[in-house]
Amino acid sequence: MASFPLSPRLLAAPLWGALVLRERLLERRRPVVELYVGGRHVLPDARALRSIADAPDVRGLHVQVDGLVEGWASLAAAREALLAIRQAGKFVSFELERCTNAELYLASAADRVWIRPMVQVQLFGVGAALRFAGDAFARFGLRFDMESAGAYKSFGETFTRSFPSAENREAMADIVAGLEAELEDAIATGRKLTADAVRAAVLASPLDPEDAQRIGLIDGALYPDAVNTELESLFGREYARVPFARWHRVHAARVRLERWMEVRRRVAIVHMLGAVVDGDGNPGAQVIAARPAVRALDALAEDDDVAAVVLDIRSPGGSATASDVIWRAVERLGRRKPVVAVLGDVAASGGYYIAVGAAEILTGPNTLTGSIGVVGGKLVVGEAFGRLGVHTELILAAPGASTFSAETPFDPEQRERFRAGLQRFYRAFVERVAAGRRRPFDAVEPLARGRVWTGRRAVELGLADRIGTVDDGITRAGQLAGVSVPASFDVRLGLPAPRWMRVARAVVGQVAPELRLLPRLSEVAQLLAEHPGVPLVLWPWDAEIR
Repeated sequence: MASFPLSPRLLAAPLWGALVLRERLLERRRPVVELYVGGRHVLPDARALRSIADAPDVRGLHVQVDGLVEGWASLAAAREALLAIRQAGKFVSFELERCTNAELYLASAADRVWIRPMVQVQLFGVGAALRFAGDAFARFGLRFDMESAGAYKSFGETFTRSFPSAENREAMADIVAGLEAELEDAIATGRKLTADAVRAAVLASPLDPEDAQRIGLIDGALYPDAVNTELESLFGREYARVPFARWHRVHAARVRLERWMEVRRRVAIVHMLGAVVDGDGNPGAQVIAARPAVRALDALAEDDDVAAVVLDIRSPGGSATASDVIWRAVERLGRRKPVVAVLGDVAASGGYYIAVGAAEILTGPNTLTGSIGVVGGKLVVGEAFGRLGVHTELILAAPGASTFSAETPFDPEQRERFRAGLQRFYRAFVERVAAGRRRPFDAVEPLARGRVWTGRRAVELGLADRIGTVDDGITRAGQLAGVSVPASFDVRLGLPAPRWMRVARAVVGQVAPELRLLPRLSEVAQLLAEHPGVPLVLWPWDAEIR
């Protein structure tokens, strides 16, 4: 008797059929998807939200928000997804339990915006908090002996100064002004207001619900039961509701199976999240570790089923050598197939270094990027130990043997040599950018010097090609590869942070936003202590922008 091997796609057919049947049943009811954001429930990524636009079974989206912790670029991408949902003929409404810059920015993309009757609209405008711990470390006898290549490379100021340098203040003022312009323009466009009306609202905040409604920032102040009544009047008393997570699980499973059953070349999306580190990284840490990143990129280069690659980069940078090794792998991959980089909330310094190996760079309008510069130094603990009664005597066979000793700061000759090494790496960094952006070195260097730019400014300056999201990156990568309707799949370099950690960060970020900087300070202090003298490409971690 002849035997016939069963194709995996044939075995998957019953599951695919069941998912199609379930979606068809949902389509008959045409539900409204309901999404709650707040506490441990964070905002879904923009690609997940945008999938509602193409779903025939969905009539609309209702979002209840009790606080947002996402960065500006993530909010901009989510806002574009909401606009796409509306352009697909579906209704979008927001119910806000608090109303600050972030909530009103995102909700301005909706058809209706309601807040609670006792909530004030706090449209205060964008500001940044720069914190400096130099005096605090000095009290304990600790000193960070830092050098940098680039006048705007302000990373070390967090640990060495009590106030910002003129360059740091200038760069941050430019970023804040750019984000403020984006905020006001989005609200004016979404709510059909004049720029002067929005600016007046910013200057008059906080606003009572009545004043906010009169200006046109919101559509009313309603309790939950009144919101339900409004939705019933829009969709009918018997309209079906389905939680976003439940709906998206079914929808995403069907899409994955449907694409898997198709035979065509695909676009790989490589998610590069977290700090850039050497080696394999720590198990479970959300980092961009050099070894697994290079292995993944090399494997994609050899995979004939992969037509193109999108790099989803969300990173403040990290190790300079690791960034350089990954950049090399990206460039090598680009010789085989198109590579498009898409920059998230922060893709600066080492994160931007990786991106310049791609054929094109897309960025969010509010992405913090650039920071093309190098820092390095060491933590000096000799004085602190001395205060504790611990004394160290250095016995050296050569004067340079104490260069990276934690006991003493650099002497003049050591400092000069260390500074020269940073300058060499800085020049190589700028050369990588110039080559990747196909511009002369002298045209790129003035845009470097460690300065951070918003994504919109980066496009204007030629550091990125256009404003766009991951979905736009997939489309563009497909065009470069000659694939008209590209399917995609995800490649993740490491395990995400444990759920309890993500929940804790979200809760702390909403209850006490100013505490979010404390873990950053401790992480960076540890990074410097563990890597004395190692060139680092990190953006200024001392900034909290809301």
